[in-house]
Amino acid sequence: MKPTKLLTVREVADMFSVAVSSVWRWVKEGVLPEPIKIGSRTRWLEDELLIVIDQRKAVRKKPPSGKKRFRVRLNKTTPVAALGSKEAGK
Repeated sequence: MKPTKLLTVREVADMFSVAVSSVWRWVKEGVLPEPIKIGSRTRWLEDELLIVIDQRKAVRKKPPSGKKRFRVRLNKTTPVAALGSKEAGK
């Protein structure tokens, strides 16, 4: 069995590309698991954080299949302001 890596708050913040304050806020809101204390040190179990990521991946919205996408091609004769107006389609 592979030992679980223990992460500092800075490492957790880097893992999620957020500020340290966001990590603490997410713990308070229940988004991230509570850290463990070892003596005076506060650490997160990497395995628990990876589980959180996997759970978020499983519930994220997937685009409906068959949905058509469209592109707007710009040329020199199409004014950009006209693209957002109701008159642009006429």
